[in-house]
Amino acid sequence: MAHGRALLPGLERNRPAWASAAPLLRWPAQPDVLLAALVCASYYAGTQVGLALRLPPSTTSVVWPPNSILTAALLFTPVSRWWVVVLAALPAHLYLQLGVFPPPLAMSLFATNCSEALIAASVIRRFNDRPTRFDTLHRVTVFLVGAGLLAPVASSFLDAAIVAIFTPESYWHVWIVRVWSNMLSAVAIIPAIACVIETGWRGAVAATRARWIESATIATLLGSTALESVSRLVLQGAALLPLLLWTAVRFGPAGVSISLLASVLILVGAAASGRGPLDRIPTDMQVTIVQTFLLATGIPFMCVAALLEERRQGEAALRTADATKTAILASLPSHVAVLDRDGSVVAANRHWDQFATTVGLGSSHDSAARRGDWQLPTVASGPDRTWRQAIRDVQERRLAEFTQEYSHGTAHQERWYSVTIVPLQRPGGGIVMTHTDVTERRRAELAAQKSREELAHVTRVWVLGELTASLSHQLNQPLTAISSNAHAGRRFVESGAATPKDLVSVFDDIAADATRAAEIVKDVRDLLRKDTGGREALDLNDLITRTLQLIRGEALMRSIRLHLSTAPALPHVLGNRVQLQQVVLNLLVNAMESIAESRGERLITISTAFEPPAAARVMVHDTGRGFESGSEAQIFEPFYTTKAGGMGMGLAIARAIVDAHGGMITAEPADAGARLTFTVPLTTGHSGQLG
Repeated sequence: MAHGRALLPGLERNRPAWASAAPLLRWPAQPDVLLAALVCASYYAGTQVGLALRLPPSTTSVVWPPNSILTAALLFTPVSRWWVVVLAALPAHLYLQLGVFPPPLAMSLFATNCSEALIAASVIRRFNDRPTRFDTLHRVTVFLVGAGLLAPVASSFLDAAIVAIFTPESYWHVWIVRVWSNMLSAVAIIPAIACVIETGWRGAVAATRARWIESATIATLLGSTALESVSRLVLQGAALLPLLLWTAVRFGPAGVSISLLASVLILVGAAASGRGPLDRIPTDMQVTIVQTFLLATGIPFMCVAALLEERRQGEAALRTADATKTAILASLPSHVAVLDRDGSVVAANRHWDQFATTVGLGSSHDSAARRGDWQLPTVASGPDRTWRQAIRDVQERRLAEFTQEYSHGTAHQERWYSVTIVPLQRPGGGIVMTHTDVTERRRAELAAQKSREELAHVTRVWVLGELTASLSHQLNQPLTAISSNAHAGRRFVESGAATPKDLVSVFDDIAADATRAAEIVKDVRDLLRKDTGGREALDLNDLITRTLQLIRGEALMRSIRLHLSTAPALPHVLGNRVQLQQVVLNLLVNAMESIAESRGERLITISTAFEPPAAARVMVHDTGRGFESGSEAQIFEPFYTTKAGGMGMGLAIARAIVDAHGGMITAEPADAGARLTFTVPLTTGHSGQLG
């Protein structure tokens, strides 16, 4: 929508490119009307210029602008609207040509003009990604081959034949003159028109004052060659070469094109007035010499200008990339440094500079690079690799990446940092090191862990409260046995028939029962404690056996059979005793509650097994009512429960504990009830299959 006017539906996709490139033009409701008017007016003006640039008695002009104007219009117009461009030029052509040539010749010349423009535009559009740009050597080469060579040569065969039929001029003379004329026209006019349309008025207004002064200087020097008072030496063609080189270096291919057009006007004007350097040479030869000279100088200068422009674009892109990289590095809150293969810091952001000063790398990454010193402090709380070794391993691709977190400071002002080292993806190698302050994240993780531990403790207390009767039953058995054995021993002593061997047997029974009672009390006390201790090597079979002692009474009261199947010689696992005991306890309580709602067989099977490559597996299989298909993952979500009085936290806490241990917990329906399985990693050094 140019200048607030909406386009009719379907017209936007057919809008010529030059309509948006010239922003000051008001775009009407019918875009074809403006397109036709501009083409007609431009063709008319170009024809007038072409007729004025003839050197009588020749019928062929030194340059013929109409063909180049048509080509430029086609380059800026969608292919579907090319017919508008061609038809728009016809009235102007007939209006001007019918007064000079007979109608058949005028129409035939229009056909050859259009054929040249169509051939040139088709070739350029086919092989040029930006048909209206001439800022790379590839684009200029495509333009010179298509518009400057193929189109003039191909169309001139028919044009020369038509002229030879209607006039006394020879076929090859017309062909040669027309080819040179149209080649020079394409080189001198098409890029100039494209530059004006692409740049528009905004580009002219945005030009700096120095740019305007430089342009005016070149124009003045070019124009001075036409002044009568200037020495005839200046009129020599060689005087144009420095100006063309200046234009190529400073203004690119479009500037060369405009300078060539100005040179044509100067030299043709001088030749027509008899003041040029070729005034004593026949007219036809003058035309050929002017065309040859300008093409021979203009084409190389245009290629040079394209190479320079391409280099400027590459340098600008490189500067933009460097600025973008610098901006990205500066925007990152982490300490980021790029190290080359030798370990020297080649780029870093401001945060890294501050960090480097703190750890003694120098006041900036430049000083660190000069010293080649990139070793950072080794921390005891991290992995076995030092940072220096990690950098070397990542550089040599022994490690895909390296990540380490470490703490620094006192207990009251402790801060946590994360170091990541990744390879630099470039042929020369190197690494990118990121040093990030993760204190807030660690504090959040510790707070979340504390909340989970408190919730787990509450759950353990709640479960033990539910198992009060079972615990009472389990404690009552060894206490009753102790009392019975004590009375029996007393009777043996009072009877006088007791032997020392009998008394030792009684005392052994009392000690065993007391130990069994003490173990139950210890397990309950451990489960009630908030501090669960650290991780250690655990006998998983023994842990499950002792956990079963806590619920045997509850299972007996609910008429539930417990069956334990343990794997022999199961290696120890690395874990927290209380937390893993809580996992087993939660699964068993969940299984008993599921069986309570079932009227079939009342059985819970607990089994252990080795899980390759280095883990132990525990499975709890109950014959309860199970769970709905598709809810395997949902049952481990917090507050998810199918029981009227359930909290929905038992299995969620079990999953959190297993995940923290590096294991995995799953649930699957069984033929009768459900199977819940979890794994725990073995201690270091145990892997492979059991023998």
